[in-house]
Amino acid sequence: MKFLKTVLFTSILSLLFTACVFEIETSEKKNRLYTSAELIGKWNQVGGGELSKDQDFKIKSIQLVNDSVAEIKLVGTDGEKLIFGEWQNGYKKELKKLHLTFESDVMVTYNTDKNHSNVLMFRISQENNKKIMSSNDLKFEKEEK
Repeated sequence: MKFLKTVLFTSILSLLFTACVFEIETSEKKNRLYTSAELIGKWNQVGGGELSKDQDFKIKSIQLVNDSVAEIKLVGTDGEKLIFGEWQNGYKKELKKLHLTFESDVMVTYNTDKNHSNVLMFRISQENNKKIMSSNDLKFEKEEK
């Protein structure tokens, strides 16, 4: 059981490292805080292209339903799949012993199956009067009604 916990902790930590966007803040760039009401809605992936050989699926869209529920639409070789996860506005976690801070405007967590947990950490920005939610290799645009 202890081995399983260690493997799970290591997996989650490695996901955080790969999904985080590390950027240097300048004095010109000011963080804008978004309310949950501004973030709730459908976010469609822009770009992304086709699945690569090492991918089983890609995220087509993320629907932020209410203050904590997210619907993630995945597209894979076997078709589309809708799964549920959670999201959090304004996530920040400090690991004091390691002198690390994980911070994001939006964090989305979901499980593709009982063995695979996914954590995505996004920054919110404005481009051409559209809200953009982006991470290292993912970019979503908010669908306006």
